[in-house]
Amino acid sequence: MTQPRKAERVRSFMSAQVMFNGAPAIDCVVKNFSLAGVRLEIADGMPLPNEFELNIPHKGRIYHARVAWRGEGIVGAEFIEKGGASAVDRHANENEADKTDRIMLENTRLRAQILQLKQRIAQLTGEA
Repeated sequence: MTQPRKAERVRSFMSAQVMFNGAPAIDCVVKNFSLAGVRLEIADGMPLPNEFELNIPHKGRIYHARVAWRGEGIVGAEFIEKGGASAVDRHANENEADKTDRIMLENTRLRAQILQLKQRIAQLTGEA
């Protein structure tokens, strides 16, 4: 029986780096992303601690994460606060005004990105 998901997952293909204890960063690929965590594709045999920092340049953010499960060449990790609370718990505790503000900011950012992409497409196709 499968466990219910803590948050909706989105398929992705983002490059990322696992960082811990000042060791060289380990390159990996984010295959699924959610507010709760990620599924990472990572080279087999790479030593990975139970807790680590995950740099996802595309998101412009470094997440603190904890391994939830391991498989051949893949790792499931949940995002946690430095104190150990999961990211989903943190979002669940936001009040409605904070949620609305966060969503509105994200919406504004995405609209600006869409506009930039439309302008770039127009430039590339000579429709400017």
